[in-house]
Amino acid sequence: MSILELYDLLCDNLKLLPLPAFSLFMSPSELSQIPSVVFVSLSQIFMERILPNSRPRSRTPRTDDDLSQIILEKCFLPFAANTSSISDNARVSILAESMFRLFMRNSRVYHTPDLDFAIETGIKAREDKCMNDKRRKDNSVRRKEDQEDRNWLDGSARRLRSILAFVERMPCSDGD
Repeated sequence: MSILELYDLLCDNLKLLPLPAFSLFMSPSELSQIPSVVFVSLSQIFMERILPNSRPRSRTPRTDDDLSQIILEKCFLPFAANTSSISDNARVSILAESMFRLFMRNSRVYHTPDLDFAIETGIKAREDKCMNDKRRKDNSVRRKEDQEDRNWLDGSARRLRSILAFVERMPCSDGD
């Protein structure tokens, strides 16, 4: 099996994980057994599948394991999933947050208006996209699942804003 086939298989199965397991697996923890380069590739491939086709692309996700602040700002942070599913939008938010955290750990992040815009635009886009899901059946089990998924989406939004506030307070974070 080629590495690309393995990544595709992993992405297929990641989509099936409940959000708590997805978040745990796709968090770039210091204790993670997933090397950063694998995490970036897997994240980009997963995002390629779940984000709208009309968004700007980073280079070719299958051959480029690098992240940059510009790639995060233009290709990942400002977007909602291509569905109105709360779960899918929570996955996008969790992955955007995880990619941003990994980038911060490995590179210098600069607070810029573009970074503010990308994070806030993405949070709003994901929230708005979830509001448009009219096809769901309204039953108590579905409502409970949706509320749990919304908690993950809201939590990720709060963490993204906290990370942004941290970056804003960093010395020389404006590129000086």
